[in-house]
Amino acid sequence: MSYEFILVETDGAIATITLNRPEVLNAMNWQLRIDLGNALDQLNEDPKVKVVVLRGAGRAFCAGAYVKGQDAVQPIGFYSRHTFLHQLFYKFTKFRKPIIGSIHGYCLGMGLEFALLCDLLIASDDTKFGEPEIKLGESYGFVRLPRLVGEKRAMWISLSGEMFTAAEAKEWGIVNKVVPRDQLEAETSRLAQHLSRQSASAMWFIKEGMKASLNMDPQNAFVLESMAEALSQTSADYPKGVSAFFAKKEPDFDTPLPGTRFENESAK
Repeated sequence: MSYEFILVETDGAIATITLNRPEVLNAMNWQLRIDLGNALDQLNEDPKVKVVVLRGAGRAFCAGAYVKGQDAVQPIGFYSRHTFLHQLFYKFTKFRKPIIGSIHGYCLGMGLEFALLCDLLIASDDTKFGEPEIKLGESYGFVRLPRLVGEKRAMWISLSGEMFTAAEAKEWGIVNKVVPRDQLEAETSRLAQHLSRQSASAMWFIKEGMKASLNMDPQNAFVLESMAEALSQTSADYPKGVSAFFAKKEPDFDTPLPGTRFENESAK
C-alpha cells in the first residue's frame, strides 16, 4: 500500500511508521490521518509484525494539527472530522500489537494526543511537550491527560498552553524513558527488538486487559485477568515458554496472531 504523508518500513517482526511532513514539523493534515489509519489496519493484519514504532521525520515528532484552512470548515464538517479522528484514536486503542512512540523535538497538541495513545514512549532529552490549543481560543486535551497525570496538572497543561520538558514528562508518568538525542534511535530499536521476542498473544492480552481494566471495578477486572491468563496458558506459546524456562534458554515465541477474518469463510 502506498501512502502520501507517512513512510512504513518493516524489518523482520518490527514495523516503523514515520510521519513524513518534515517541512511543517509533521503537522497532521487529514490525508496524514487517513494514511495513518490505513497503515494501522494493514499492520494489524500482518502476521509477521509483532511491534510497531511510531516516529516523526525531520526536526520533530509532530507539532500538532495542521491549522491552515480549518477556519473555512462549518460546525457539522468539524464534527464529522472529529468523529473520524476518534475512530482513528480507537484503532490505536484496539491495535493488537505494542506501539512504541519514539519522540523528539516538538510533541504538541494532536501530536501529544497520538503520543499518549502509544503503549510505551521513549523521548529524547530535547523534546518539548504541550497542549497549545488554548492560544488559538480552542478547547482541547481534557480526556486523556487528566486520567494520566491528574486533574490539577492536566489543567495547568491545557489552560496555560505552556510547553514542558521531557524530564517533566517522565516525572509525571507521560513517558517511560528519556535519553540523549543521539541515542534515541538505538534505544528505541533495543526496546522494539526486546518486545519482538515476546509472545504476540500474551502481549495482546496484556494490552487489551490493562486498557479495559482501567474502566472496571477491581472485582470485574480480576475476572478479566483470570480469563486472559487462561487464554495465555492454553496458547501455543505457553508450552514453549515453560520448556525454555526449565532448559534455562530464551523461548522461541514464533506463533503469529491470527487474522481477524475466518480463513475458510465463503466469499459469498
